[in-house]
Amino acid sequence: DDGKIAGGGSKASAAKEERRETVATAARAMDEVLDEKLALPPLSNRPLVLHERAARRQILKEFQQACSKAVKCANCSAFSPKIRHDQFNKVFRMPLSARNKRSNMGERVRIRS
Repeated sequence: DDGKIAGGGSKASAAKEERRETVATAARAMDEVLDEKLALPPLSNRPLVLHERAARRQILKEFQQACSKAVKCANCSAFSPKIRHDQFNKVFRMPLSARNKRSNMGERVRIRS
């Protein structure tokens, strides 16, 4: 016996493959349990609690600050449309100026809506 099994591989590789399958099965089972336990009802069916409202306000504030500072895309250096905020939850994208449009066209960048 030289450590070979019927499939042509060694006992060690068969054990490794069996362990990989066991780990993958366990990971899928854990994902299913977590998805079930962490699933929240839609926000329309339940009111936001105090800390959720505070977190939402903070996220919106940070987003609005980041939008007002951004002139060019950090990834492709294209000019970004300005974002206008109306009231607390309305967000509008302003059209690009002609100069910025020409610059983006020269760089072959197209902004999708």
